Amino acid sequence: MGAPELEAWCRANLVPKLPVPTQINTPLDDELAVITTGRTLHLTNFEMPATPCAVVEEGDLIRAAYVKKPGLTWQDAVGRSAKWLELLELPRTMPQARSSRASGI
Repeated sequence: MGAPELEAWCRANLVPKLPVPTQINTPLDDELAVITTGRTLHLTNFEMPATPCAVVEEGDLIRAAYVKKPGLTWQDAVGRSAKWLELLELPRTMPQARSSRASGI
């Protein structure tokens, strides 16, 4: 899920390269989804978690989540809605990627 200004770029440059069906800025349905911050630098194969979980930094910033959350949208993330903050209740997992924020980029 990304901000609206990135939607056209993602549709043109990212979606055609992905080997799985992908939707941009569409509310989540009842399927499991990977949610990640745009600051993520993922340079290796992604290891799919076995169960829903979250990567949280600085106490309450959700860096990534593997979750089933019907209706969740990018607006929930930006507005830190109650639905978004419920992701903080997921079991925590270690990050699989670097964050440009954490690495000083």
